Amino acid sequence: MEVHHHPKIEKKRFKEYFFEFIMIFLAVTLGFFAESIREHFVAKNIENEYIHSLLQDLKSDSSDFDKIIARNDAGLKNIDASIHLLNAPVITDSISKMLYYSHRSNPYFGTLLFNLRTITQLKSAGGFRLISNQQVSDSIVIYNEGIEWAAWLREELLAALKNDRESGFYIFNDALVSEYNSDSAILSSPKQFRLLTTDKNILIPYANKLMIRYDWLASYRGQLAKMQRQCNNLIQLIKEEYNVHEE
Repeated sequence: MEVHHHPKIEKKRFKEYFFEFIMIFLAVTLGFFAESIREHFVAKNIENEYIHSLLQDLKSDSSDFDKIIARNDAGLKNIDASIHLLNAPVITDSISKMLYYSHRSNPYFGTLLFNLRTITQLKSAGGFRLISNQQVSDSIVIYNEGIEWAAWLREELLAALKNDRESGFYIFNDALVSEYNSDSAILSSPKQFRLLTTDKNILIPYANKLMIRYDWLASYRGQLAKMQRQCNNLIQLIKEEYNVHEE
């Protein structure tokens, strides 16, 4: 009868187990670091894309500030002139014509439509945490808050405008100026522009409402001037912190 002998299995020594453990540990660790590095580069590329996109948005905003602020400066002067004319002791024909001119032209004011493309994308992506530079991130947050504040002031300004324009229906006959294509043509016209009333009990309350609109427009204009400085400072900060060189 044959006897089969099982082959002798040599047990691994401790050093071999330890070596295998080290190799597995190193493989896992290196894999972890490789994935972390890959995620870092991906996040950095995404951040740079947002930064360059934001820079273009800020430049777009920056190019409009001067003309919008200048237009509102002209609007403030126009409203101020109307208030003084309405408070004149006697409403002469020349004053009446000037009031019609102001009534026709002073509803318009400059409003800046901020480019919110990148800021909106950053918000939907989880806020501004994608911007690793804390100083830039904080400045973007402040700029966004300024945009929201400017939007609120604009809504209040529009409400004040609607309020005083409705009062103007009892003072001005808009049919008298409907034929003129430009506001300045009213001043050069030989035609008389009579008010519907010269009653101070109607004119002065209207002037008071214009004062409220003047204050809102002054606040809106001041906010735009403040944001112009913030916009230009943020553009400069981004260029410095992200080494953006332009031709």
